[in-house]
Amino acid sequence: MWVRCNLDGGDGKSSKSNGSDASADDAEFQSLTPDVRPKGAIPINSSPTRRGAMTLIVATSAALGAAGLGLASYMFSSPSDLGASVNISGPSGGPIDPTSLSPKQRIALRVGNVSHTEAEWREILSPGEFFVLREAGTERPFTSDLLFEKRPGTFVCRGCGTPLFDLETKYESGTGWPSFFDVLPGAVDLVSDRSYFGFERTEVRCSQCQGHLGHVFEDGPAPTGLRYCMNGLALGFQAKDNGSIA
Repeated sequence: MWVRCNLDGGDGKSSKSNGSDASADDAEFQSLTPDVRPKGAIPINSSPTRRGAMTLIVATSAALGAAGLGLASYMFSSPSDLGASVNISGPSGGPIDPTSLSPKQRIALRVGNVSHTEAEWREILSPGEFFVLREAGTERPFTSDLLFEKRPGTFVCRGCGTPLFDLETKYESGTGWPSFFDVLPGAVDLVSDRSYFGFERTEVRCSQCQGHLGHVFEDGPAPTGLRYCMNGLALGFQAKDNGSIA
């Protein structure tokens, strides 16, 4: 059994073990001519050099595994852990007047034309909806019933009812979140987001209430090449033949 590595400087030669404790693997390895021996390969047995190589491999695998667990923990952690912003009350205890804020302040505080206090939002929304819309949380993939919605109709903001997407733009992305290749005109605002370990993404918000909907990526189908990756908890659906929102 051979493991490719370049601990020896990348010249394709292995460290020689003491003749007194060379194993059958060593003998087999040393018998290979340079043109047959795998480049950068070393045999695996109990010699210090090989133990170091295996320790490196195991340690690297463990580190990658821990990073993966940390990533998953981040994706589905509670918004309070992430320091996400939520809507706050105005001086009188009521909703903030959007006209009193600069565009940057409106973005930072998630204050739109439809504005409520945090307490009011909690009354309007379910805990899961509040987590996504007001705290920029992310629902677990493959948990939304809207993944299977195929009736003609319109997807709306769960927070304020603003029409966002037409069913005709919905497609199966395989990601586990409702995905669309286009959005209704003027329905959303796009905001730069660096909350994901410093990587720049484009957040999608409802243009009327500034609720967090998801993110948009440039890996979607024609004709736009865009993938609006949305949280089902942030959306409602209004069937064309039924005026009510589900």
